[in-house]
Amino acid sequence: MRLFAKGGIIGVVELANTGELQFTQLQNVKTLRPVDKADTFRWYNKYELPQGGTLTACLDTTNKDRARKLNHSENVRRVLPSDPDFARLSPM
Repeated sequence: MRLFAKGGIIGVVELANTGELQFTQLQNVKTLRPVDKADTFRWYNKYELPQGGTLTACLDTTNKDRARKLNHSENVRRVLPSDPDFARLSPM
């Protein structure tokens, strides 16, 4: 599955019956921050897929991303403005 970002939101793009591309936002189910043995962590969001099931996406930029010149933190928000916690967390 190919994911896209639009305004910091992760979603999927499908071809509508009009011939236009239609962006569908994925709903964030949970934000995760697992800690590894070195006491470092990565951010992940778990998303609900339109056809059912969930998908977990890494929100940090990896070395593979850097090689592709992709910076996740520039393109994907961890907490969306539509999230009830956004107003409380955005000043941080």
